[in-house]
Amino acid sequence: METSLISPQTEKGMSDSQFLAAFLPSLREMYDLIFSAQRILLISHQKPDGDTSGSAMAMAYMLERFGKKVTLFSEDELAEEFHFIPKASEYVQNISSLAPFDLAIAFDGGTYKMFGLHEKFPELFNKEFPLINIDHHVSNEMYGRVNIVIPTVASTTIMVAKIFRSLAWKIDNQIATCLLMGLYTDTGGLQHSNATSETFTEAAKLLRSGGDLRSIVKYIFRTKKINRLKLWGKVLSRAVKTPDNVVTSYVRLQDYASTNTTPDDLTGVVDYLNSVPGIVYSNLITERNGGKVKGSLRTLRDDIDLTQIAGQLGGGGHKKASGFTVEGDLEIGFDWYIKNKEGKTLQL
Repeated sequence: METSLISPQTEKGMSDSQFLAAFLPSLREMYDLIFSAQRILLISHQKPDGDTSGSAMAMAYMLERFGKKVTLFSEDELAEEFHFIPKASEYVQNISSLAPFDLAIAFDGGTYKMFGLHEKFPELFNKEFPLINIDHHVSNEMYGRVNIVIPTVASTTIMVAKIFRSLAWKIDNQIATCLLMGLYTDTGGLQHSNATSETFTEAAKLLRSGGDLRSIVKYIFRTKKINRLKLWGKVLSRAVKTPDNVVTSYVRLQDYASTNTTPDDLTGVVDYLNSVPGIVYSNLITERNGGKVKGSLRTLRDDIDLTQIAGQLGGGGHKKASGFTVEGDLEIGFDWYIKNKEGKTLQL
């Protein structure tokens, strides 16, 4: 079993040769596992975003080239905006057993609980089952037999691109588009603070490989149905700035019904809340089915670590983009707070 984790790098990042040298034992083990397997499960986290799905779909295209049978899994369906990539329609939301699979690869999960499979298949994450863990979260729990993790890159798709180049696996236009989608969405269109010189270098490589940036921008950033705009309107109209310079807003369950939307339609709106000048961070609180409340946190400040804030409520993520989910109800008054299932108040 090989476990690899790279310490934080400069914003220039890690060259392909440095990546190969650092992860050579893990890459060899990954190569052996892949080519000794016939059926491979590719796992995206719950509420799949462009990074986890872009990574998994790129890997699916690549492995099928080698004659492997792949299954794309996420507990939740991919949002409509990702369906311009044909592989998006191949995702399944349920697997009854691990028996059909020789190998699993998990993408973009800072914690194994993000995949929703830990209770049904605990052996998947305790190294009983061959699992490759590819991620870029500093909170990664190294739950795979093989762990390829760099917590300083902007997206997991960058990790996948480095793996492909290190193994001399050609990145064609389909694969490049999947990888560029993850990079572009996880950096807010190359506008967030994680868009370093390394990120732009990776983007340029993927564009040269045929990545379709125009479709990514069109379908993900420039297409909004009227019902989604109505939901965003509710979020923006409720936004308040607290005395602590936090901009916060909320969504109730009935808001989805009244606008004919789902929580997937909230993607991106928290970044609008974060555009208010002079704030510490933004916080979007949303009610979800099953008696759960989800929080999405964003900041532009270098001196704020949102993983510490989200961690107090059992969440995590990145320093400038984190979240949490708790069981409870959203209580709205002058100050908003969550009352969990034990009746304890969780102040936001």
